[in-house]
Amino acid sequence: MISHRHKFIFTLLPKTGTTSIVNLFKNSPLLCEGIIVGSGHERHYDKLSGSEINYFKISSCRNPFAKVVSLWKFWNWRFERANLPTTSFSYFISNYSKMQKKICLRFNKHDKIHFYNCVDGVALSTGNQLSHTDIDFWVKTENLQQDFNTVCDKIGIPKRELPFLNKTNHKKYTEYYDDETRQIVAENYAKDIEYFGYEFGQ
Repeated sequence: MISHRHKFIFTLLPKTGTTSIVNLFKNSPLLCEGIIVGSGHERHYDKLSGSEINYFKISSCRNPFAKVVSLWKFWNWRFERANLPTTSFSYFISNYSKMQKKICLRFNKHDKIHFYNCVDGVALSTGNQLSHTDIDFWVKTENLQQDFNTVCDKIGIPKRELPFLNKTNHKKYTEYYDDETRQIVAENYAKDIEYFGYEFGQ
């Protein structure tokens, strides 16, 4: 999402609360003026010009252990809609690479970003024009409204209450894990765990 009026770039990483933020901008005429945001798969990918790279850079992150549970729920919902078999959580995690390939082949190649950690997701979503170290402010899903308020202050717009959209219904994320699945997620998302200081059960 790029705003020329407010001069910011918001790299929209999946399953990190960005749907609520995008919809707030889209549904506010004063905020959406001059904003470029793709639809569908393209909403997670930005093509930047030289001047836009100098805009204020924002992205979003989430505890990977919680994110993966939400991801599994989301794709089971997509499988059901496409009349495809759903998977157990343990199968989804134990076959993470296979699930990514299956989803990209069956749905869209751009869906691979769902399986990326947030650190590497920035580069993927911007065609390697930005990296995670270029981000000026990270919105954490765990502090979504509070961090969005900070974003509003930094880009000079009035604070707004975010709509709570695309919430998946599930138990506390820790209840889905055993030692094996916890280790697999820890290995796949080691960069996020180190960079943001996330912990299991946090």
